[in-house]
Amino acid sequence: MEESDQALWLTEVTCVATGTFGALAPPRILRPVMRVLAWYHTSMFILFMISALLNAFLAKDFFNESLESAHFLVTGLHLFSKFMTMMRREREYLNLLQDIRKCWNGFITNNPKHKEYMLRASTRADRTTIIIFSSICNVLTVNMLNSLVKNMIEPEKMHFPVQLYLPPQLSRSYAVGAAVQIIVFSSPVMIISTTTSFLNSITVHVEALGASLAEDIRSMENWQGEPAIRVYKKHQEIIRLVHGINRVMSGNWGFEMACASVQLTLPAYRALRALKRNEVEVINHCFITLLNFSVIYLIYTSGSKIYRMGEDVRNSVYESQWLLTPAPERKNLIFVMMRANKPLEYKYKVFRFDLPGFTKVVNTVFSYMAVLRFLDGHDSGPRI
Repeated sequence: MEESDQALWLTEVTCVATGTFGALAPPRILRPVMRVLAWYHTSMFILFMISALLNAFLAKDFFNESLESAHFLVTGLHLFSKFMTMMRREREYLNLLQDIRKCWNGFITNNPKHKEYMLRASTRADRTTIIIFSSICNVLTVNMLNSLVKNMIEPEKMHFPVQLYLPPQLSRSYAVGAAVQIIVFSSPVMIISTTTSFLNSITVHVEALGASLAEDIRSMENWQGEPAIRVYKKHQEIIRLVHGINRVMSGNWGFEMACASVQLTLPAYRALRALKRNEVEVINHCFITLLNFSVIYLIYTSGSKIYRMGEDVRNSVYESQWLLTPAPERKNLIFVMMRANKPLEYKYKVFRFDLPGFTKVVNTVFSYMAVLRFLDGHDSGPRI
């Protein structure tokens, strides 16, 4: 497998395997199967959101049942929009992957000394993809074990893995009800794993390209001829890649920012409430809260990586041997430095995905939790 094919190969495979890319990426003989899989996930998403909505309105206990259903509903809407966007714009996503591979292969060909570093970055991205899938898919196991333990502690009432509506015919048997819920719940779990690993993988690869460029700039002893032209072109390619990522993915980022606070608030408050009451669900809620926190943090820290990469390139230009460069070549460096002063970042309109943005999300979470605490103040038992 060549370096250009090796880069992002696991990312594309996971998108195909989950049905997110089904029209162009799979081999022609598998495309009908992938289309069926995509329709299956679509129907499961719709069923998941309807079940969450019904349970949120029909549940008898708002804080014990409706909050989790509301969390599922918001998460389902958010993930469904991502899923449909990646399906509709599959060609643009594949072109983005191909542009990264092309730039990746060109960097390795022109400067083989970076090959080992860049291959390590690609391996790290694949390893993180496996960790993301295994961690998020463990939600199914944790929910199942939690329901089994709760049924042992409170046998007078049947507890199911997740707070989704079940018709009376299905809720009579734990095995049948749990199987239906897990089947419906598995589609959002697979899609959130796919979308999160996709953003992380392309960010790791673009960040490695930027680090390679910064190292090339620092080692430049003569800003003349073909070596200088290659550096200029590499800088243009990286800027083009970041703009391409923003163009393809920023449509979902606005919804991402709107949903992030709610996705963290609802499970976090339920975990705090279960801890106060010494309920067995505290482990389940803490796990889901930690998982939501990790996913949202990973999304926001991806933007910080790109921003730091742009700063590294800018600093490397100034730290290079430009003082020894002839006057005509200094003019070319001025254009590079002027463009490098403009930040490279993931953003949606005026909103940026970076660590300061993540701290704002966390601050909003505390505000929402204070509101929920006030609304829950009438509840008997010790106050939080």
